[in-house]
Amino acid sequence: MITYKKFLFFILSSSFFHYLAFTQELVNIGILGALKLSSIKILFQDAYSVQFDEANELQKLNKNQFYQLEVVNDSLVLMDNLNGKKITAKTIRFFSPDITNSEFSIIHPKLSNSRTYKGHLTITAKESNLQLVNTLELDDYVCGVVNAEVGKGRHPELYKAQSLLVRTYALSHLYKHLPEGYNLCDQVHCQVYYGTCQSSSIFEAVKSTHHLVIVDKDLNLIVAAFHSNSGGQTVNSEDIWGSKKEYLRSVKDTFSIGMPSYRWQKKMALTEWIRYLKKYKYPVDDSEALNFATNFKQYNRSVYLHYNHIKIPLKNIREELKLMSTFFDISLNATKDTVIFSGRGFGHGVGLSQEGAMKMAKLGLNYKQIINFYYQNVILIDLKKLNFFKEE
Repeated sequence: MITYKKFLFFILSSSFFHYLAFTQELVNIGILGALKLSSIKILFQDAYSVQFDEANELQKLNKNQFYQLEVVNDSLVLMDNLNGKKITAKTIRFFSPDITNSEFSIIHPKLSNSRTYKGHLTITAKESNLQLVNTLELDDYVCGVVNAEVGKGRHPELYKAQSLLVRTYALSHLYKHLPEGYNLCDQVHCQVYYGTCQSSSIFEAVKSTHHLVIVDKDLNLIVAAFHSNSGGQTVNSEDIWGSKKEYLRSVKDTFSIGMPSYRWQKKMALTEWIRYLKKYKYPVDDSEALNFATNFKQYNRSVYLHYNHIKIPLKNIREELKLMSTFFDISLNATKDTVIFSGRGFGHGVGLSQEGAMKMAKLGLNYKQIINFYYQNVILIDLKKLNFFKEE
């Protein structure tokens, strides 16, 4: 049973305290940084105002009008294409009085399509490129990430489960990019985020799980790990990252079997495989040892390709040979000059299997059952309740 005393201790001693300080539940997301853009066009679909540097005055912008912005000599230059007016500043901030319902679009040739975002936008110059930070409500961010990570046309229960993971991850990593001046980025390094989500089914799933997060038995936010397909068995966290989490235990996952990313295969020349094994001082001149390394089987997930005292981490093999997972068998072709990696699953294998969760949802299991299958002994907690206990 979770007591009031335990709740209070948790709030005062964990990352939830920092989250609750955000009274409007806003997050700052660094966007498009990987593209290294030095200029963009911006279109404001709604009422926005602009602030230059630390000036108190806000200037209103015209709706549905393009504005050109570029870096010139380590400063920003904003051009009003309608009036031909240029303004130079170090920092430019675009604000909307309605952060939830206002949108702007960013256009650049490197983007196949324009990107549309909700909320505010702050721009500075960084090493001759634009640093763009999108400030928006947490659930609007969650909605955008779920859309990018899972896509459209999925089951509502899958969207709900993914929403919990995205929100939990975001709140547990609010300071990941603090030195750069924002909370999270829009890349795989954090969570993939392409802007506004237009899917009503994703929006409803996020809304229905509003304020819900996942914590462990000690009321700490969990490491909300997920991947594409487990190959039929998930992985213990320490087998991949070295850190043991009691809720990230290996489970037999029949739901992932037969799904699109379940099977894969990769071939490489035997001479290349031998050269690779030599990097780890594997005894390739020993015929028995070489036979083991070319007839390797995993009936259950292993951690190493292990022969006598030689242990090659399978996660290293996966990363260095660019394999889809660590759950693979090794064999030789008929002419015995090619090594065949026959694998199962896609991704690191820790936590929730997205394709397994898809199958579970289609079979009628709800998001709570999905979460509790992939994460052991976790608790779903409503942040509103935590706020209530904090105020008493």
